[in-house]
Amino acid sequence: MIERANDQSEEWSIAMPASMTASSSNVERRDLITLTLLLTVTLGLYSFYLVYLWAKDLGQLSGKEQNPGTVLLVSILTLGIAALVYEYLFASEAATLEQQRFPKQTPSPLPNWILILNCASVLCSLTVVLMPLAMILGLTASVLVQAQFNRLLDAK
Repeated sequence: MIERANDQSEEWSIAMPASMTASSSNVERRDLITLTLLLTVTLGLYSFYLVYLWAKDLGQLSGKEQNPGTVLLVSILTLGIAALVYEYLFASEAATLEQQRFPKQTPSPLPNWILILNCASVLCSLTVVLMPLAMILGLTASVLVQAQFNRLLDAK
């Protein structure tokens, strides 16, 4: 669709749908309670879609080229182990973005907490008795990463 530009130079431009423009305005703030419920009800399967969304959001927030489809595919093929690694990487990148926006703040310890929670979750999941604890630790890590993304969006 071709439209006339609104500026005074009277140039012609191609109108692009809003979904094709890469800006942080397309990044959604997600409710942490809803996220917790979705992760709990689906027994963590929602985390596959969540890492896809985070890869997409991080690409828009940082301006770096991200391929969320690859993140999703690798996460599924590795039965969720790669999703835990991506979760740590996304937390690290979000902490870096926050540090760039607020240089006077102390660096966020979030990536370290995500690493600790996910490692503890994997270890707990090796025994049937500690499986509920593993779910709680993994859920906590995911909610913390989303809370970091929400803080970045609130700061814009």
